[in-house]
Amino acid sequence: KINSVFSHHYFTLSINYTGGAKNIGERTVIGLDLHSQIEVPLFKSTQLWAYYSLILKQEETKFNAEGTYTGKGIIGDLSTHKLNLGLNSYLTKDFNVNITAQYRVKVITVETNPLKNVPAYFVMNGNLWYNNFFVKDLKIGISIINILNTKYFHPGLRQANSGNKGGEWQGREWIGSEGWYNSYLPQPRRYFTFNLYFNI
Repeated sequence: KINSVFSHHYFTLSINYTGGAKNIGERTVIGLDLHSQIEVPLFKSTQLWAYYSLILKQEETKFNAEGTYTGKGIIGDLSTHKLNLGLNSYLTKDFNVNITAQYRVKVITVETNPLKNVPAYFVMNGNLWYNNFFVKDLKIGISIINILNTKYFHPGLRQANSGNKGGEWQGREWIGSEGWYNSYLPQPRRYFTFNLYFNI
């Protein structure tokens, strides 16, 4: 089912260009969110849920390095399709299993990012919990982040203009990255956490 349709319009955004920043930009984002959850007859209790977000329109005013208006285009760094899935199940009264998954389509980056896009990715996380472990109100658990050990990235911040080429010497001059801000932000690979809770 459609849970919500949204439309956001932003006026006088701060735009960076040669000579400084000015509050002159505008952006529009229109989309919808869908969410569904069901109870299935497995074990003590089990729920499945799904959340889908779709951006129907994204548009912003564009300016050149001198701050002159050049037209309109996409905003960049927005995932037009996002899907989250989840399973939560009590295998017994005290033993709980929780699994979540995320899928993001390829993201077109902002114009200042020389890498142009961030690849699509699929990531899964899991949690195992045992309540009342030996004594009442003692809870232990293990979390597995990025179960599939997926290599994935998020878009860089601000101009995201560093690129991904290695530096090199040109004569006595070291030529490094193209800019100051990372184009990609690498995300954690697989790791585990062990958790212990006690209600006093």
